[in-house]
Amino acid sequence: GPQRVISLIKQFEAALPDAEQDLRKACDAQDSDALDAALHSFKGAALTLGLMAAGKQAQSLRPPAPCSLMEVEALFATARQDIAQVQQLLAQSSGKSAA
Repeated sequence: GPQRVISLIKQFEAALPDAEQDLRKACDAQDSDALDAALHSFKGAALTLGLMAAGKQAQSLRPPAPCSLMEVEALFATARQDIAQVQQLLAQSSGKSAA
C-alpha cells in the first residue's frame, strides 16, 4: 500500500547523496560507461517509484549526450521535487502525513 511506497521513496531519497556523488565523479571524468550505468540505475528506480520527471531527465543525460555538472545538479533538484510531490499525493490518498 501507500506506506510501502513511502518507505521505498524514503530509501531512494536517503541514497540520493551517494548517487549524486557517483554521477558527479563519472561526469567529471567523462567516464561514459560509469555515467551510463549510474543514470540507467537512477532512471529505473525513479520511474518505478513514480518520479517521472526525474526518470525522464536521467534518460536524457545518458551517453552519448555530453555531461555537465550543472545537469547533474538539475537532475537531483528535479528528483527532490518529484519526491515531495509523490509524498504529498500519497499522504493525501492515505489521509496521513508523509513527513
